Formats: sequence, C-alpha cells, structure tokens
Amino acid sequence: MRRLALLLALPLLACPPSDDDDDRTIPPPAGCSLTALEVVTFSFNIHWNEVDYPQAALNDLLLAEEPDTRFFAFGFPGVVTQLEDAGSNRMALTITDPGDPEDPPEDPNWVQLVYHLPQGYEMPAAMDQELMVEVVINGTAGDDLYAAASLYELIPDELPVLLFMTEPAELGTAYPVGEAHPLFFDVDVRDRSCPSLSGTDCAEIYNLSEVFMTNVSEDGTAGGETFELWPTEHREFNIGGPDYRVVNTGSYTHREIQSCNQNYDFSALRSTFFVIRADAVN
Repeated sequence: MRRLALLLALPLLACPPSDDDDDRTIPPPAGCSLTALEVVTFSFNIHWNEVDYPQAALNDLLLAEEPDTRFFAFGFPGVVTQLEDAGSNRMALTITDPGDPEDPPEDPNWVQLVYHLPQGYEMPAAMDQELMVEVVINGTAGDDLYAAASLYELIPDELPVLLFMTEPAELGTAYPVGEAHPLFFDVDVRDRSCPSLSGTDCAEIYNLSEVFMTNVSEDGTAGGETFELWPTEHREFNIGGPDYRVVNTGSYTHREIQSCNQNYDFSALRSTFFVIRADAVN
C-alpha cells in the first residue's frame, strides 16, 4: 500500500475586502495539512468443508453471480489458533471452529486474516481467545469488489460485541451503512479544497475529510453524533456499550489531472478507515 504524504501547499484563500482594518485571509480547515497514515491492509483465506477459498478465488465466484453483498461469519465460538508475524510487516490471525469437543473434526473450518495496521495500533486478539470473525464482500459496484472484516468478542449469554472493524477499500465500503450497520448510519467524504504538496506527474493530490454519522442505541440514550475527521485524525464515540475509536487512515482525490495515465481513475474520491475498541488502544 502507498504511504501518502499529504501536506499543505497553497496559500490561504483570499476573502473579498471590506475595509483596510479587516483580516483579508481565511485560514484553511485545521486538518487540511495532516499527513495520512499508512492504510490498513488485509487479505483473507477461508477454509470450509476441507476446501480453501482464498480471497481472489472467492471474488471470482462472486463476480460470476448476481452482484450482491455477502456476509461470511465464522466462530460460534471460534478460537484464535494463530497470531504471528506473516512477513513484510504483516500479521496472520487465524480463527478456528473447534466443532464438537466430544468428536472434534480432523480438518476443522477456519478463516485467516493477513493484515497490517498503522503504527501504534494492534489487533485486539490473543491466542486461545474465543472470537467471531466476519468477512464482508460487497459486489454491488459491478466489477469492483469491496472487502471488509470485523472481529467480535463472544460473551456467554450475550450478543457478540464488536472489537475491531476495517474498511480498507479506497473506492467504497463493504458494509452497507444505515440502521443495520454495526456502528454508522452514514459515512461520506467531503471535498473542502485542501491541496497538498504530494502528487504525481499526472495529478496533484487534495485532502478530503470523512464525515461519520453514528447510529443511535436501542434505548435512544447514546449515539446519533455527526463528526468530521481528516487523515490521521480519530474520534471516540459511544452508541451504547463500549467506547470505540474510529481512525481516518486516508481520504483524498486528485486535481489538475493530465491525460498521461488512462488506467487510473484520478477523479475518484478515496477513503479508508478502521474502528477499534477504545480500551484496546495503548
């Protein structure tokens, strides 16, 4: 994944003057010049009924069918059986379904996430911990498939509690937003004309902000917030239950686009974010 160095480039915007004593400049938004984090990356491999379904193969299967959003949940309960270095600054997390303890399967079902998080963050998981993992693939955009993943803590006699969620696809989210979303009623990007020094021979990069609207708790006493985050910024919030932190790992687009590269959509609005339990952040 690319590391984006998004720095403020252009001078302050001028206001129409009224008299000589007025301040005639408007400062840019405070988050305009923030530098983006390295975004979250992950890939997955599903092992089900003794057959491996790596992410690429599963994508091909879904593209051959009617576009839809597919949810794959594993672990009721599942047990963390691997949490180790996978090389290239990536980690491997495997959650295995142990099956019937009185008659354990010879080849159990499992799902593995190979991932990288920005510096300062760790996946809130431990060996032998009982977790549920959910992988989502959204195919409603046609040829573009957006994949996301979530981890849930399993508590006896209670509903699973979200530990971690990542939306790493730059051009869209896998989880449909709205009341059925685990956290957000809406997530959108906002273009407030924040230029940066970073760019390519084909275009200049402009920072975007992400605007989050949280869902409301079932009893109506928490949630319903709307807030704006620039790249690297985070915000803690509550919709009933534990506190969560959402991190904008990158939101940007391009301007002054040249015709030197026709295979890359510079004009698209890009954004990535992840959510982690606030008590899991050091």
